[in-house]
Amino acid sequence: MTLVSSASPSIRKILRYMELFFITTYLCTELINSVYGIAGRTLLQKVALLSVYLVLSYLFPVRAALWIRQTYIASGILAALLANSQGFEFDFFLYLYIVKGCFLLDRKFALFTAGASVVAAILVAVWSMPTIVHVEPFWVLDPSQSRHVLQFATGALYSHLTASAFIIPLSFAIIGEQTSRHRAEKLAQQVEDLVTALERSRIARDIHDSLGHTLTALRIHLSLAQKALQDGNSEALQAVNTAKLLANQSIEEVQQTVQTLRRPQFDLNQAIAELIEQRLPNLASTLDCDINFPVLSPQISHHLYCIIREGLINIQKHAEASSVQLRGHATADEVLLELQDNGRGFELHQTQSGFGLTGIVERVTLLGGTLKIDSAVGNGTQIHIVIPR
Repeated sequence: MTLVSSASPSIRKILRYMELFFITTYLCTELINSVYGIAGRTLLQKVALLSVYLVLSYLFPVRAALWIRQTYIASGILAALLANSQGFEFDFFLYLYIVKGCFLLDRKFALFTAGASVVAAILVAVWSMPTIVHVEPFWVLDPSQSRHVLQFATGALYSHLTASAFIIPLSFAIIGEQTSRHRAEKLAQQVEDLVTALERSRIARDIHDSLGHTLTALRIHLSLAQKALQDGNSEALQAVNTAKLLANQSIEEVQQTVQTLRRPQFDLNQAIAELIEQRLPNLASTLDCDINFPVLSPQISHHLYCIIREGLINIQKHAEASSVQLRGHATADEVLLELQDNGRGFELHQTQSGFGLTGIVERVTLLGGTLKIDSAVGNGTQIHIVIPR
């Protein structure tokens, strides 16, 4: 089981800032020491090692291959061990890359890496003891030296085990919390999608069972009235013919709306293209359309479709525009929609008749988005909508 998905952007930022903070602090301390002649020739070595960590801090191969992640963790740990062997005290980086290993590697491999790192750190600490460097091997040390080495090793073991016993469970606890949150968000999204699908089905069913049946009955009665008036009053016959034409158009619109709502896989781009081609043919010749939406949630797709349909119908009915532009795309965080025409325009502060614009405002608000309308009499209208994904 890999835990890579638990390394959220916020966790990566925290680890990076911690690493950069320690690099900066350590470097400033060494520069101050060098001014007073304390650091000496080791300053360049420390700067070189800190440069390695500066590069590694901007690399966090979350989605890279396993061997790349293993190499990344091993590089950070080996650099810390090398620094410790020179007496530079880079234990912070050692523990930091043990923590990163918990996020980048599976649990078993992370524990193995942590254990191996602690053992290596103890060996390096013992080997770097001032009392035994460049002297006889361990097995020829006298009893007093052996006792000193044993005490030092025991202290190093206690120090590393205590730190590891704190940071490793804490890291796994954070990973567990991140994983649980991700699952909860995914489950919430699934529930939201299911509720949206059920609501769409209910709306489609209500439209079909109520308005659809009423319009069908209206068309039947108009057909009967049309036949009865064929030899009578021409004006009455014309009025009935117009009413029947409107009833037929309404029935077609209801059928298309129900079909759109009932689609199991709603393709927003295709639905908009069909809307323009089938229901707004008079507008198609003046419309410059640039729509490229990715797969969005059913709720966002349905409301965006209704917003675009309402906006285009309003332009066709009222704007008298010779040029219309429709733009729509999405980023990783937002869905952007812009509808612009060079028609009659209107005064924003005047009360508008009808419910088209009100419906657009309500839908944008329901999606948690922002709506900006720029319009003036004679200067056309521009609608700009931003909706969070």
